[in-house]
Amino acid sequence: MKIELKGVKHHTSLSEETNAFTGSVYIDGKRAATASNRGHGEPVALRPIEGKQHLLAKATEFLARQKQVELGKDMSVPLDLDLLIGHMVAVDLVRSDVKRRAKNLCGPDAKMAIKFRDTQEIMVYKVKPHSAVRNAKGPAHEVIVAKEQKDGHDPVCLNTLYESDPEAARRELAIAWEVADLYDWTLESTLATGRL
Repeated sequence: MKIELKGVKHHTSLSEETNAFTGSVYIDGKRAATASNRGHGEPVALRPIEGKQHLLAKATEFLARQKQVELGKDMSVPLDLDLLIGHMVAVDLVRSDVKRRAKNLCGPDAKMAIKFRDTQEIMVYKVKPHSAVRNAKGPAHEVIVAKEQKDGHDPVCLNTLYESDPEAARRELAIAWEVADLYDWTLESTLATGRL
């Protein structure tokens, strides 16, 4: 069964104990309900689309048959729509944040950003990645990456990676910012492992 949350609008200024949002729940490709949370710690409010209540019931039954979800050491709970949708909102927030920050850090007007894969550190240089370097052959990103490799590091120029493969650059940033587990999350992984 495929359960998706689409059209999510975050209301971070309203979020206190939970993430405030609105969105639509799709089950096996069909819009089944609207979902929302006011951010005050209450459960997700689901409002079935007329004639689609059976899809919510089917999803609830499906989730009840799955492995319990581990929430910490020696604590697990049944997977339900409230828990799943709340997690999907958190995942969407992380993905949106990584996408926005990657564009700012690596976009066409940005200074050169080098990530050191060996330490997960990101260094921003005062030059643009394609600018010429005095007394050196090649653009700045090639010169600096070659120098850092010579020093034993595993560098990647995020700007040039973003130009050729924006998703790969966002993934590198998610790893560095320690949010890769949320950035890479899928429902299938939770159903297989019992972890959110």
